[in-house]
Amino acid sequence: MDIDIKELKKSLDKIGPLNRVVKSKDGTVIDGLHRLAADPNWPTVQLDEIDTEDKKIVARLTLNWMSRKVEPDEIKGAFTRLCQLHEDDWKGHYSQHIADITGWDIDTIEKYLPPEYKQIKEARIPRLDLSKGTEYIKRMLLKYGPHTWLMPKRGVKVPMTPERERELVKYDYNVWEADLERPKGYGDASFPGNTSPNIAKAILLRYTKEGDLVLDNMAGSGTMLDVCKELNRRCISSDFSPRRHDIKEGDARDLPLPDNSVDFIFSHFPYGDMHRYSHHKGDLSGMSQRQFLEESRKVMAEAHRILKPNHYYAVLIGDQRKENELVDWSAEFSIMGREFFKLHDKIIWHAKGQSTYRQSDKYDVIAAEHNFCKQTFDTLLIFKK
Repeated sequence: MDIDIKELKKSLDKIGPLNRVVKSKDGTVIDGLHRLAADPNWPTVQLDEIDTEDKKIVARLTLNWMSRKVEPDEIKGAFTRLCQLHEDDWKGHYSQHIADITGWDIDTIEKYLPPEYKQIKEARIPRLDLSKGTEYIKRMLLKYGPHTWLMPKRGVKVPMTPERERELVKYDYNVWEADLERPKGYGDASFPGNTSPNIAKAILLRYTKEGDLVLDNMAGSGTMLDVCKELNRRCISSDFSPRRHDIKEGDARDLPLPDNSVDFIFSHFPYGDMHRYSHHKGDLSGMSQRQFLEESRKVMAEAHRILKPNHYYAVLIGDQRKENELVDWSAEFSIMGREFFKLHDKIIWHAKGQSTYRQSDKYDVIAAEHNFCKQTFDTLLIFKK
């Protein structure tokens, strides 16, 4: 890449040294040779974590990838050099090992490898921890912060934990698949409208960390509570009509919790009056559409009071067929939630195969008779305070 040193000097005089020169433990320049050429006193950061030749190669490639377009020959050269350094211990699995220390996809890596280093598909070993090889890059970002030495331009992922990385690779896009076969030990599979355990796990891994306090204010059969226990999250689990001894009785519109006290809130609302969960006065599932929206607004207002600033509130809601008309609850809740929060994301939960009313024979007949498509998804709205 051609860089005009004179122009770089002009930029330095006008706006200062935005990006630091990065050096390895032994003082090798990983990124910033042109900056040093423009000014030998350019601010420098030395990273003791980069202490081997292959780490230097990966760090240089990673830093360049975050800050500019990297030419194919440059990528090929880096991957080839890694293979040469490890010809004895990587033999037969070069692309797999490069994937493990860079986080790149194996098929993409294969495009840049010389024929002698390409990996036979049948010889591929199980994928290891994607975050292992970038551990020193993660520590570098945590130690110095992205704004003190480099501003990433390509949304490079810095996984929170290895488990989080493994899970979130399945949920990178905004359509999430529910379990085809529900695993045991999470709530009650026969409970109407139960939450899928893998969706609950994905939500917690994306929006919380170990030790966080989670509020599930419409707990149902307790799926979120069981997942919280597995993932080492503290959980306050409450429901208007609790069905387990470890789920407290509570009204999501008025909970005895302090302001700004909870790290994350999950609300799996009833889908209007699609299923009547109890005959108690005040149960949301026994109300008219207008009443249901009015009382649900109170739930959101209470969630806003309890949730800590800059934390997330997840609302799971499904649409409803009523008198041959679609009631678009997801749209209603999206609008209503923005009275209290910022709408951070919208995710489709593809629940095909779930044993709910919408997958019953009766529903098939009604759909065919009235000429509407059978619905197999719910909507997960992610709000941020």
